[in-house]
Amino acid sequence: MRFCLLFWLIVVVPCSGFGQALAPAVLAWDKAPVLRKAAGYEERTLLEGETHGFSNVTVQAITLGANHPAQPDQQLDEEAILVVKEGRLTVTLGQEQRELGPGRIVLVMPGDFFKLENKTPQPLTYYQIRLTSNEVPDLDLYRLMGQSVWVDAPKPVSTSAERGDDVLFEGPTLMAKRMRLAVTVLGPGESSHPAHTHPETELLIVLDKVVTPRIDGVAQPARQGDVVFLASGVGHTVQNRGAVACRYLTLTFD
Repeated sequence: MRFCLLFWLIVVVPCSGFGQALAPAVLAWDKAPVLRKAAGYEERTLLEGETHGFSNVTVQAITLGANHPAQPDQQLDEEAILVVKEGRLTVTLGQEQRELGPGRIVLVMPGDFFKLENKTPQPLTYYQIRLTSNEVPDLDLYRLMGQSVWVDAPKPVSTSAERGDDVLFEGPTLMAKRMRLAVTVLGPGESSHPAHTHPETELLIVLDKVVTPRIDGVAQPARQGDVVFLASGVGHTVQNRGAVACRYLTLTFD
């Protein structure tokens, strides 16, 4: 693992960014192109490029077929956030294995080995968000953290719920000075907050129903499963224009 991290420092960091700067957008997961397909495996890339402080941000939706066997151990140079969209994903991190249902999250640190499989008779889909910082990672911080993070499951939402935030994770990671994972519930007619800006980059994943982000004053509905990308400094708010409560996951980082 130490060799992999040193390789990342020596070879990857000096390289130029992966692609163009990302623009704010609402991204429909099921309309993203399928870039890789094999027996029982389908990979869609919703987002890939540079943003403030990060040479690469990639968001993929990956579908595993029913009873899909475990893939070989994976080890990434990037930081990865795995979010289950639908179905039940079995994740093995080191010696620990857990089955994660919809909305469950695991934060995988660079260099940690992990394995994914579908042990159920139904297909499943999960999001894989990968982050690569522009800055050299703090290896002392990595040693202090010592492991990947299983994130607590968000609470279910009732159709009459009022606005509320459930913070699932908050703190520094190897790639981010600050990272925050939270689930927000908006009741009918509610807004997340007045239109505002902030220096952090933000990703939203719609977990239930439909939300309407206003990005630089332009409203565009995002339905369940869609991803919203908000670049640093972009004015935005999120509204629920429906008759029932909606719920979305927010990932902010810088």
